[in-house]
Amino acid sequence: MPPKITHMQEPFETPVLTAGDSLVLRPAELDDAERFLNLAAANIERLSHALGVWDPHKTVEDRRKLMAEDLKSVQNGDRHWWMIESEGQLAGTIDIHRIHHRVRQGFVGYWLGAAFTGRGIMTRSLQAVIDWAFTERKLIRIEIQSSIENRASCAVPERLGIRRESIRRQSHIVKDQTLDMASYAAFANNWPPEPPEKTTTYKNDLSRRRDSATTSHRI
Repeated sequence: MPPKITHMQEPFETPVLTAGDSLVLRPAELDDAERFLNLAAANIERLSHALGVWDPHKTVEDRRKLMAEDLKSVQNGDRHWWMIESEGQLAGTIDIHRIHHRVRQGFVGYWLGAAFTGRGIMTRSLQAVIDWAFTERKLIRIEIQSSIENRASCAVPERLGIRRESIRRQSHIVKDQTLDMASYAAFANNWPPEPPEKTTTYKNDLSRRRDSATTSHRI
């Protein structure tokens, strides 16, 4: 009997990434539960405002159970999840989730403890993750979504030259309040992104081609 042909995506290992001196992105694991819980509890107001999912009263065992569930998507190859460590301290997390294997796309999410902001940690972490996603994971598109009211979060992709594609109005609900979400996208065939001047020239050239094509069509 011939072997059964399957199109199941093989799990892709999440590697350790370095993002500069003393900044390491390490694959998440169950043993991170206690430190992860402590960091989340210390930032509960910021996180609950943005995500609406954090419960500071959970025990370490509760957190381990939740992490075990979260890690299933990592084991299935549908997510890559890192703990961000700055000088040996847990500073935050970043992940690639909702990976669409057929079209090679995914979404990046992140958060950083308040004590670690203002150091460029998240910008360098995002760059390292996207570098890896395009060169090793062979994704072709990465999308980042953030509430337009969260300027600090929106500034992270903007500092890397990643353009905002759209604003999705009332597309997210936190604590019964609707949020407008800004959507940013990075592309493997334009990474790092070209400077705005080159992009503007390209758009002008494209516009002229469209005008020419329209004129030819009318003729």
